[in-house]
Amino acid sequence: FHRNSNVAGDRGGIEGWIHISNPSDSREVGERILAAMEKVGVVHNYGVKSGTWDEPEANYKIIRLAEMPAVLLEVGYLNFQRDNDLFDRYYEEYAEAAAGAIYGWLKDTVVR
Repeated sequence: FHRNSNVAGDRGGIEGWIHISNPSDSREVGERILAAMEKVGVVHNYGVKSGTWDEPEANYKIIRLAEMPAVLLEVGYLNFQRDNDLFDRYYEEYAEAAAGAIYGWLKDTVVR
């Protein structure tokens, strides 16, 4: 999990970032993870996006060279108190939701 931040401190929620080539596997597993986490409880689900926040044609370093499905998960904003409260309260549930979503995706798409 990665935590986000914004200057104004007036935004909360989760989102996923994938490679700019927009691989369908990454998008699908990211959407499943965010949906599962949303069921646990979040301020807002901003969905899966490609590129970076400030450079739509660039990739985050952590997924730049990925040769498999990869999603950078932003799990709340550090400077938004409601996100901090939710993260502290539901950290384990978020981890279980993400793991379950990944397992389900693997079961449905890879292991046949």
